[in-house]
Amino acid sequence: GLPGSAGAAVGPSWEGWIVPPAYTGRPGLYLNEIDRDAFEVPQGSRVVLRFYGRVGALTLDQSLDAGVTADETGQALEFDARHSGRLAIDGPGGRSWQVTVAPDAVPQIAPAGPVTRARGGVMEQGFDASDDYGVTAGQAEITLDLQAVDRRYGLARDPEPRAPLHLALPLPMTGERTQVSDTLREDLSLHPWANLPVRVALSATDAAGQTGTSPAQSVILPGRRFFEPAAKALAEIRRDLLWNIANARDAAQLLRGMLYRSDGAFRFQGAPVLIRGAIDYLETRLDAGTFTPEARDDLAQQLWDLALLIDEGELANARERLQRARDRLDEAMRNGADPSEIAGLMDELREATDDYMRMLAEQMPPEDQAGDQRDQGDQQGQTITQNQIQQMMDAIQQMMEEGRMDEAAQAMAELNALLDNLQMQRGQGGDPLPGDQAMQGLGDTLGDQQDLADQTFQQLQDQFGQDGQDPQTGQNGQPGKDDAQAMQDLAERQRQLREDLHQQQLGDLPGEGTEEGNAGLDALEQADRAMDQAAQALEDGDLRGALERQAQALDSLREGLRSFRDAQLADRREQQGVDGQNQQQAQGEGAGRDPLGRDLGRSPQGGDLGSVVPGVDPRERARELMDEIRRRQAERERPEDERDYLNRLIEQF
Repeated sequence: GLPGSAGAAVGPSWEGWIVPPAYTGRPGLYLNEIDRDAFEVPQGSRVVLRFYGRVGALTLDQSLDAGVTADETGQALEFDARHSGRLAIDGPGGRSWQVTVAPDAVPQIAPAGPVTRARGGVMEQGFDASDDYGVTAGQAEITLDLQAVDRRYGLARDPEPRAPLHLALPLPMTGERTQVSDTLREDLSLHPWANLPVRVALSATDAAGQTGTSPAQSVILPGRRFFEPAAKALAEIRRDLLWNIANARDAAQLLRGMLYRSDGAFRFQGAPVLIRGAIDYLETRLDAGTFTPEARDDLAQQLWDLALLIDEGELANARERLQRARDRLDEAMRNGADPSEIAGLMDELREATDDYMRMLAEQMPPEDQAGDQRDQGDQQGQTITQNQIQQMMDAIQQMMEEGRMDEAAQAMAELNALLDNLQMQRGQGGDPLPGDQAMQGLGDTLGDQQDLADQTFQQLQDQFGQDGQDPQTGQNGQPGKDDAQAMQDLAERQRQLREDLHQQQLGDLPGEGTEEGNAGLDALEQADRAMDQAAQALEDGDLRGALERQAQALDSLREGLRSFRDAQLADRREQQGVDGQNQQQAQGEGAGRDPLGRDLGRSPQGGDLGSVVPGVDPRERARELMDEIRRRQAERERPEDERDYLNRLIEQF
């Protein structure tokens, strides 16, 4: 019929539209122009009808939805297409259609493999989600699996009620979301459930509000692992406090037990003082009845920070930490440790190696960064990049995961020998990195701050009286004259170090405007505040408070150095990306050596891979050949066509 008032002048008429939900992206339909007798619309589409002319001349007959709304005259009708059925307009010029309503499917989501623990204790959970019109939101729900918890010691009491953890899943910012594959990464090391059994369920929601959920999987919630016994003990005491505040008295006793005959037990000399401070904080509030959940959470953070200091923050230098990580991994491999422990120790080795490489880069004199040393490194096969070190560790970990422990042990021995004679490749041609001079200044400040913290701790020890009086006061409740002068001297040195830091912040630090550079500047600002508070505490005679702030300053300085070093390495990688082809030719074809300094055409035993060596088991030789092919195929810097060829060799044999 004719639409609108024009049609009304000659008789009854009508108009009709079907408007699909906006999220479907489907176009609307004008019913007056549809010639076919059947069509399909998305579920939830809005049907809009307008009748013109004499009331009652046109009527609606439909089975799509029972909830039809109409105006007072019955001439304006609207409803949703909820079910497939008949849509008919009866009367002059009427039409009828068979309408199929395409259902809006519930989103589907499933984990892409198990929950894994990444470096530093970060939880990783891959997932695959899909929806016919696109996923609009997703989350992981984590609940405590209480039945799987080993209910002993501090976990024997019932836990305090805690709401489930809800973590938003990463989704694309642009483009379609009908098929989404990504990985959730979250560091939950500070959560009370870290390293305890939990259940993880994933869910996805679409624009219609429908939610699909995956079956919950039982896992151990990943978190940071501590390896120093004292740090591990502090982390467990912290966990018990967060499990139930009723564990507070037991926690105080355990902390006191850590100090019993503890001479030489802590690598960080200030640890006993900080533990005593934690005991005082806890017992004072317990006795006063003011150990609230807020105070408990504050103490838990103190224990966490101290555990970090003991575990990694105060080793003499990066070389000592690297040696310790190597020794632990060697021992675990010899003793047949379980895979999770070995994975944790391998993570520790990676982190220690990163720190050691940074130390070498910071300490290398400029005159040793070019020419003669580079030539010597090429001749002796000792020059190696950090990426090559990481590739070797990846290969060792893969061998261990596959149960090839003998091969892993041999490769580990080769890696240890290499690390013992390590030289750091400094960019293309060994040139110094931008910001090296400023980094050297920060390194000097870090060393001076460490010396000052050691002297502060020594001053605190000297003030312990034979009669057991508080170390902060003399006989009249105030520091003695000599002690007061000593603390003023320490305060002046702390102020000077802070001034040195100010000058370094104004220097040519690397990574200006980058994420790493900004993180480094933030860390230096935190160090500046901690230094200021430490100086004020020294002026006030509060040695314990000063030591705590100095520890915070040290931690922030280290974090700043790490961030600036990452900025330098990122700048170098970018430069290598520009000149990468020429550099690969110079370093790959010119040097002709693998990460262990051997000729690329020779086996680990030194023989030519293309020849037959008397006395060598052919099967062993074949295995070595395949290992060499796999190693070369895994090297990302090789041309793509060469890696494809090597991959075909692997598949063939």
